[in-house]
Amino acid sequence: MKKPSIDSFIVYSFKNGRWQEKKDALTGEEPLEIIVTDPAGEHKKTMAVTMRTPEHDDELATGFLFSEGLLNDSSEVLQIKMKDANTIVIAVDENTFERIKDSESLNRYSFVNASCGVCGRTSIESLKEKGFKRIQSDWKISAKTILTFSDQMRSAQKVFDATGGLHAAGLFTAAGELVCVREDIGRHNAVDKIIGHVYEQGLLPLNNHIIMVSGRLSYEIVQKAVSVQTPILAAISAPSNLAVKTAFEFGLTLVGFLRSDHFNVYTYEDRIS
Repeated sequence: MKKPSIDSFIVYSFKNGRWQEKKDALTGEEPLEIIVTDPAGEHKKTMAVTMRTPEHDDELATGFLFSEGLLNDSSEVLQIKMKDANTIVIAVDENTFERIKDSESLNRYSFVNASCGVCGRTSIESLKEKGFKRIQSDWKISAKTILTFSDQMRSAQKVFDATGGLHAAGLFTAAGELVCVREDIGRHNAVDKIIGHVYEQGLLPLNNHIIMVSGRLSYEIVQKAVSVQTPILAAISAPSNLAVKTAFEFGLTLVGFLRSDHFNVYTYEDRIS
C-alpha cells in the first residue's frame, strides 16, 4: 500500500551530459479543512484550511487549534473523524463550541507571515491577550545532550529519506530521549502534529521537554512552543529577529544552527550547562 505522504512521478534527469528517465518519490501536499462542531453535529464552523502532507491529520488539527488558544484540554474533544480525504471534523463539548464559535476563522499564519504588515510588538501583545503565559522553568540540560538531537531526528525522518522534500519536528526529553518525530511539507504543520500528539494523550504542558525543528525559527514556531510551555526550542537554522524578541518576552530558550558539534543560544542560555 502506497504511503499517502509519498507519490511517484517520472522525471527526466540531466547528469554528466546525458538525459535519463527515472521514477522519483515526491512529498504529498494536499489541503486540509478543519471543521469544529457541537456535540450533536448540528452546528459547525470551518476554523482553518491548511496545506499539509497527508499523515497524522488528527494531530495536526488538534495541535493547530491548541497552539492558537482555541483548545485547552483533551477532554474538550469528543470525537475526531475524517469526512473525506481532505476534511477533518472535530466534535467538541458544548461549552468549548460556544467559546470558539464566534472566533475568526484562521488562515495558516494567524498573526504574521513574511508578507504581512503586522508589527512585532503587536504580535507579541496578541499572544498575551490570548492568555499565553511566560515559561517558568529552572531545569537544565547539558550541551552534550543537545548536540545529539540533530542526528537523532534526522535518522528518524523516513519520508525525507524517500523524497528529500520534507520538514520535521522532534520532541525530546530532558535526558535526550527522542519521544516522537513528525514530518510535513510545512515545518509549522510538523510542530502542530507534535503538539496534537501530546495533546491527545493528555501530556500537556511540555515543561520537561524540548522541541526541535528543521529549517529556520519563525515567530509562529515560537508561538507554538510557548503555547505548550516547552522551555527550550531548537532548530537547524537561524531564528528571525521577531522570534528572538518573542522568546525573550516569554522566557523561552532559543537554540539555532544546531549540529552535532555546535549551536548558538539566543535567549536564556543559563538552561544549558
